[in-house]
Amino acid sequence: MTVKKIIEKEAVCALAFGGLISGGAALLIAPRSGRETRQRIVEFERDVKARAECHFRQAEKKVRAAIERGRDFVQEKKSIITTAAEAAKEAYKKEHERLSEKHRGSHHA
Repeated sequence: MTVKKIIEKEAVCALAFGGLISGGAALLIAPRSGRETRQRIVEFERDVKARAECHFRQAEKKVRAAIERGRDFVQEKKSIITTAAEAAKEAYKKEHERLSEKHRGSHHA
């Protein structure tokens, strides 16, 4: 038997075996009655809806937590900026008073 004939024979066997496997799979997943199909669709829909709601709740929790962290961050930075601005105003006031005193002192001398 030539190599070509062996390959052809194996190809035919593989094709036949694939056909048997496909036929068995088709029997296992063969269409069901309309009632069974509708029931499976309803069950599938419920499952998908439940999973979607679960994912939505998890996403919502994450978004709320991120917003809260953002608020805390902004509040912290706002406090730092307010403190820095107050310190700058106080420093300006003191420097202005010092220069005013110096300026008045130089006119009276």
